[in-house]
Amino acid sequence: MELSQLIWMRTGDKAAALAPFLPPEGAQKPLLALLAYLKSQALEFMNEPQEALDTVLPMVIRDGFSSDLRAMMLAYAAQLAAQTGDAPGAVALAGEAVRLAQPGDPGALEAEVRALLANGEY
Repeated sequence: MELSQLIWMRTGDKAAALAPFLPPEGAQKPLLALLAYLKSQALEFMNEPQEALDTVLPMVIRDGFSSDLRAMMLAYAAQLAAQTGDAPGAVALAGEAVRLAQPGDPGALEAEVRALLANGEY
């Protein structure tokens, strides 16, 4: 992630900055999910929240997705949805993050509170 940010800050070359997240041939689902998560964080750093959401969302809504990162990725997707103006989507994603996370998970709970605020519920 830091390498990507450094490349972006020094060159402004989006393709070069995202190159570290290209999946190797034959990569398994957990690695693909992790790479999508990291790539979306890099895109957010580049001030591309919609592209970041479009990158991570397919991974977290896919049937049979069982990565340990799922709750964290859902919380992050909720944050991105709120940034892009989709408050109801943010609430739905954050609610799923809370449901899947360990009880009392602070990241999931924070995502839910932020999503509810973005949706005008508090």
